[in-house]
Amino acid sequence: RQVTELQGKGGVYSICPFYDGTILITVNARTHLCQLYQSDDRHEIPELKFVGIHHQGILLSLCAKSLLPCGSGSMALAANKKASNNNQEKQLAIVGDLVRSISLVQYYSEHQVLEELARDFNSNFTTAIEMLTPNI
Repeated sequence: RQVTELQGKGGVYSICPFYDGTILITVNARTHLCQLYQSDDRHEIPELKFVGIHHQGILLSLCAKSLLPCGSGSMALAANKKASNNNQEKQLAIVGDLVRSISLVQYYSEHQVLEELARDFNSNFTTAIEMLTPNI
């Protein structure tokens, strides 16, 4: 069942859970952080909004992954909060660009920005990625 929607410019290629109840979405070459906002009135429709400044990829940001498990329901939310508490300082994710390999990004909540920490500058087609540990 559809709960809410968010209009953007371009095609959505990937959605993954992130820290503090947020999600990462890749739209064309950009990686955005989004959060679902629920008003006090439970009868109103929750609203999905962009948070902070996006990360600009090279050609097409095909996939994004963080260390949080994909899934839905209370187990994923509990794992999200636990991981958020354990990794307060480093909120990391990797983004796979279709033609330009992989980038490591970190979200800084105090500045509300996704910053690129590292990138593989070799031109390799990236069709799937996985983040195994915080040390990559």
